Amino acid sequence: MNRRKMLRTVAAGAVVVAIPSSMLAAAGDKVPRIAVISLHAAALAADVEGIREELKKLGYVEGKTIELESYFTNGDKQRTRDILRRLIDKEVDIIVPWTTATVQLTMEMTQSIPLVMIASDPVQAKLVHSLSRPGGNVTGVSMSGPDLAGKRLELLRELVPGIRTVAFLSFAPSPGATSFVHESRAAADKIGRNWLSGRSTGLISSTRPCF
Repeated sequence: MNRRKMLRTVAAGAVVVAIPSSMLAAAGDKVPRIAVISLHAAALAADVEGIREELKKLGYVEGKTIELESYFTNGDKQRTRDILRRLIDKEVDIIVPWTTATVQLTMEMTQSIPLVMIASDPVQAKLVHSLSRPGGNVTGVSMSGPDLAGKRLELLRELVPGIRTVAFLSFAPSPGATSFVHESRAAADKIGRNWLSGRSTGLISSTRPCF
């Protein structure tokens, strides 16, 4: 199972666990409503479809036993807040904030609706106290990006033996990138490789080619 497939499977499982048992018992009266939201571009839509497929495998039928909607705001924080406000007013049953910055915004706006976060390093970002005991209304999936930085660089060196410099470009609103860059730079120094990093103030898709 590849990493993205595993992420979708675990996220779907976390969503199911977060559905209140009282709602499942009264499934005929009310269909659980789940909203996925991300500050990132709609490129994540394929992953949402993957979560839909995993929920289907778990026996959930969209429109009958579960409802799933998704929103991607291309880095627009105000639009994200507006959508979150509507979702909270609609009293959706679960919100799935995707990426660290989205989780932060969502946690600021609700402390009651269950959140199934998908974030890089939620402990480092101070989203939760620990992965085993997140506390509050939050559960979810850690993508564990920073602690795998060294392994990624080792794999890259095996695939491209002559590589000397690795560049990393992140989307500006992504706080999870900070720890990733720190760990990656340390890993690059350890294996004698150069590490370059920078942040884009706009969408990656709109950034001018530089290679």
